Amino acid sequence: MGERSDLRVPLRRVAVELGLSGQPARRVELFLGEHRSHAWHRQEVVELLEGSRQFLPCIVPGAGGATLVNRDQIVWLAMALSEGSSPSDDDLPDLDQLYDHRHHVTLRLISGPAIEGALLYSAPIEHARLVDHVNQPGGFLSVHAGEKIIMVRKSAVVEIVDAEASEAELDRPGAAG
Repeated sequence: MGERSDLRVPLRRVAVELGLSGQPARRVELFLGEHRSHAWHRQEVVELLEGSRQFLPCIVPGAGGATLVNRDQIVWLAMALSEGSSPSDDDLPDLDQLYDHRHHVTLRLISGPAIEGALLYSAPIEHARLVDHVNQPGGFLSVHAGEKIIMVRKSAVVEIVDAEASEAELDRPGAAG
Protein backbone atom coordinates (compact mmCIF):
# COMPACT_ATOMS: atom_id res chain seq x y z
CA MET A 1 0.00 0.00 0.00
CA GLY A 2 1.20 3.47 -0.80
CA GLU A 3 1.51 6.25 1.66
CA ARG A 4 -1.49 8.43 2.26
CA SER A 5 0.11 11.31 0.33
CA ASP A 6 0.15 9.11 -2.78
CA LEU A 7 -3.64 9.06 -2.79
CA ARG A 8 -4.21 12.79 -2.66
CA VAL A 9 -5.57 14.63 -5.67
CA PRO A 10 -3.55 17.77 -6.42
CA LEU A 11 -5.68 20.86 -5.80
CA ARG A 12 -5.57 24.44 -6.87
CA ARG A 13 -7.43 27.34 -5.29
CA VAL A 14 -9.65 29.62 -7.33
CA ALA A 15 -10.78 32.96 -5.90
CA VAL A 16 -14.48 33.64 -6.45
CA GLU A 17 -17.22 35.81 -5.05
CA LEU A 18 -20.23 33.89 -3.76
CA GLY A 19 -23.79 35.06 -3.48
CA LEU A 20 -25.47 32.66 -1.07
CA SER A 21 -29.19 32.54 -0.40
CA GLY A 22 -30.13 35.05 2.30
CA GLN A 23 -26.55 36.22 2.92
CA PRO A 24 -24.37 39.08 1.70
CA ALA A 25 -21.88 38.26 -1.06
CA ARG A 26 -18.41 37.24 0.08
CA ARG A 27 -15.04 36.32 -1.37
CA VAL A 28 -13.92 32.73 -0.95
CA GLU A 29 -11.41 30.34 -2.44
CA LEU A 30 -12.79 27.12 -3.90
CA PHE A 31 -10.72 24.00 -4.33
CA LEU A 32 -10.54 22.49 -7.81
CA GLY A 33 -8.95 19.14 -8.44
CA GLU A 34 -6.46 18.38 -11.19
CA HIS A 35 -6.90 14.95 -12.72
CA ARG A 36 -3.89 12.98 -13.95
CA SER A 37 -6.05 10.77 -16.16
CA HIS A 38 -6.95 13.74 -18.34
CA ALA A 39 -3.45 15.11 -18.92
CA TRP A 40 -3.81 17.47 -15.95
CA HIS A 41 -7.04 18.86 -17.31
CA ARG A 42 -8.26 21.24 -14.61
CA GLN A 43 -11.73 20.75 -13.26
CA GLU A 44 -13.93 23.65 -14.26
CA VAL A 45 -15.92 25.61 -11.72
CA VAL A 46 -19.13 24.84 -13.58
CA GLU A 47 -18.44 21.11 -13.17
CA LEU A 48 -18.13 21.72 -9.44
CA LEU A 49 -21.45 23.57 -9.37
CA GLU A 50 -23.25 21.01 -11.53
CA GLY A 51 -21.63 18.00 -9.85
CA SER A 52 -23.02 15.52 -7.37
CA ARG A 53 -21.31 16.85 -4.22
CA GLN A 54 -23.79 18.57 -1.93
CA PHE A 55 -21.20 20.48 0.12
CA LEU A 56 -18.21 22.26 -1.40
CA PRO A 57 -15.08 22.98 0.64
CA CYS A 58 -13.77 26.52 0.56
CA ILE A 59 -11.63 28.97 2.49
CA VAL A 60 -12.82 32.41 3.54
CA PRO A 61 -9.65 34.53 3.39
CA GLY A 62 -8.82 36.06 6.75
CA ALA A 63 -11.43 34.02 8.64
CA GLY A 64 -9.17 31.07 9.41
CA GLY A 65 -10.15 27.48 8.79
CA ALA A 66 -12.22 25.89 6.09
CA THR A 67 -15.96 25.98 5.56
CA LEU A 68 -18.37 23.77 3.65
CA VAL A 69 -20.93 25.54 1.47
CA ASN A 70 -24.20 23.87 0.49
CA ARG A 71 -24.11 23.90 -3.32
CA ASP A 72 -27.90 24.29 -3.51
CA GLN A 73 -27.70 27.61 -1.61
CA ILE A 74 -25.38 29.24 -4.17
CA VAL A 75 -27.45 31.86 -6.00
CA TRP A 76 -24.51 33.10 -8.07
CA LEU A 77 -20.75 32.76 -8.28
CA ALA A 78 -18.48 35.35 -9.94
CA MET A 79 -14.90 34.75 -11.08
CA ALA A 80 -12.31 36.46 -13.24
CA LEU A 81 -12.35 35.47 -16.91
CA SER A 82 -8.64 34.75 -16.79
CA GLU A 83 -6.20 33.55 -14.16
CA GLY A 84 -4.70 36.36 -12.15
CA SER A 85 -6.29 39.14 -10.19
CA SER A 86 -7.07 41.81 -12.76
CA PRO A 87 -6.55 41.14 -16.45
CA SER A 88 -6.31 44.06 -18.84
CA ASP A 89 -8.66 44.35 -21.81
CA ASP A 90 -5.76 43.32 -24.07
CA ASP A 91 -5.43 40.01 -22.20
CA LEU A 92 -9.10 39.02 -22.59
CA PRO A 93 -10.25 37.06 -25.62
CA ASP A 94 -12.67 38.72 -28.03
CA LEU A 95 -15.64 36.66 -26.92
CA ASP A 96 -17.93 37.95 -29.66
CA GLN A 97 -15.80 36.09 -32.20
CA LEU A 98 -16.17 32.80 -30.30
CA TYR A 99 -19.98 32.76 -30.19
CA ASP A 100 -22.74 33.18 -32.77
CA HIS A 101 -25.26 34.84 -30.45
CA ARG A 102 -25.01 37.63 -27.87
CA HIS A 103 -27.87 38.92 -25.75
CA HIS A 104 -27.35 41.78 -23.30
CA VAL A 105 -29.68 40.86 -20.46
CA THR A 106 -30.72 41.77 -16.97
CA LEU A 107 -31.42 38.84 -14.67
CA ARG A 108 -33.81 39.72 -11.85
CA LEU A 109 -33.31 37.32 -8.97
CA ILE A 110 -35.50 36.05 -6.15
CA SER A 111 -33.41 38.17 -3.79
CA GLY A 112 -30.48 40.54 -4.06
CA PRO A 113 -29.46 42.91 -6.82
CA ALA A 114 -30.15 42.22 -10.48
CA ILE A 115 -27.27 40.92 -12.60
CA GLU A 116 -26.49 42.55 -15.94
CA GLY A 117 -24.28 41.14 -18.64
CA ALA A 118 -24.19 39.17 -21.86
CA LEU A 119 -25.38 35.65 -22.53
CA LEU A 120 -23.08 34.31 -25.24
CA TYR A 121 -23.73 31.05 -27.04
CA SER A 122 -23.64 29.17 -30.31
CA ALA A 123 -26.48 26.96 -31.47
CA PRO A 124 -27.95 25.57 -34.68
CA ILE A 125 -30.48 27.93 -36.30
CA GLU A 126 -33.45 25.85 -35.12
CA HIS A 127 -32.34 26.32 -31.47
CA ALA A 128 -30.85 29.80 -31.67
CA ARG A 129 -33.45 31.75 -29.69
CA LEU A 130 -32.57 33.00 -26.22
CA VAL A 131 -35.43 30.94 -24.78
CA ASP A 132 -33.87 27.81 -26.32
CA HIS A 133 -30.51 28.61 -24.76
CA VAL A 134 -31.77 29.29 -21.23
CA ASN A 135 -33.89 26.11 -21.31
CA GLN A 136 -30.90 23.87 -22.06
CA PRO A 137 -30.08 21.27 -19.39
CA GLY A 138 -27.99 22.43 -16.46
CA GLY A 139 -28.66 24.44 -13.35
CA PHE A 140 -26.63 27.58 -14.12
CA LEU A 141 -26.41 30.33 -16.73
CA SER A 142 -23.06 31.92 -17.61
CA VAL A 143 -23.30 35.71 -17.74
CA HIS A 144 -20.33 37.67 -19.09
CA ALA A 145 -19.95 40.98 -17.27
CA GLY A 146 -16.80 42.95 -18.06
CA GLU A 147 -13.75 41.07 -16.80
CA LYS A 148 -15.77 38.43 -14.98
CA ILE A 149 -18.11 35.59 -15.62
CA ILE A 150 -21.05 35.11 -13.29
CA MET A 151 -22.62 31.68 -12.91
CA VAL A 152 -26.28 32.25 -11.93
CA ARG A 153 -28.54 29.49 -10.61
CA LYS A 154 -31.49 29.22 -13.00
CA SER A 155 -33.94 28.48 -10.19
CA ALA A 156 -33.02 31.84 -8.55
CA VAL A 157 -33.90 33.82 -11.68
CA VAL A 158 -37.36 35.42 -11.60
CA GLU A 159 -37.09 36.92 -15.07
CA ILE A 160 -34.62 37.59 -17.86
CA VAL A 161 -35.03 40.95 -19.56
CA ASP A 162 -33.59 41.24 -23.08
CA ALA A 163 -34.21 44.88 -24.01
CA GLU A 164 -33.09 44.32 -27.61
CA ALA A 165 -35.42 41.39 -28.39
CA SER A 166 -38.63 41.98 -30.27
CA GLU A 167 -41.85 40.08 -29.75
CA ALA A 168 -41.29 38.27 -33.06
CA GLU A 169 -37.85 37.06 -31.96
CA LEU A 170 -39.28 35.58 -28.78
CA ASP A 171 -41.85 33.57 -30.68
CA ARG A 172 -40.13 32.51 -33.92
CA PRO A 173 -37.94 29.37 -34.01
CA GLY A 174 -34.56 30.10 -35.54
CA ALA A 175 -34.80 33.84 -34.96
CA ALA A 176 -31.53 35.70 -35.18
CA GLY A 177 -29.89 36.31 -31.84
